[in-house]
Amino acid sequence: MVLEEAGCSFEDVVDMTTYHVSLGQHFDIFRAVKDRVFPRGTCAWTVIGVSELARPSLLVEVKCTAIKRQA
Repeated sequence: MVLEEAGCSFEDVVDMTTYHVSLGQHFDIFRAVKDRVFPRGTCAWTVIGVSELARPSLLVEVKCTAIKRQA
């Protein structure tokens, strides 16, 4: 929704950082979902394991940077 509001799509994402609780336990599932959303594989990706996030029920936080391409 945020990308769409800015006139962007997942194709415009150039950098992604993900923060994971229990990284080893959930990484394969997250990677499979990420590969469906970003099939071209051109987005830089940094993965960080953390002990907890702001909300105790969360397992992952995703931060993306997108560049709106000129038509």
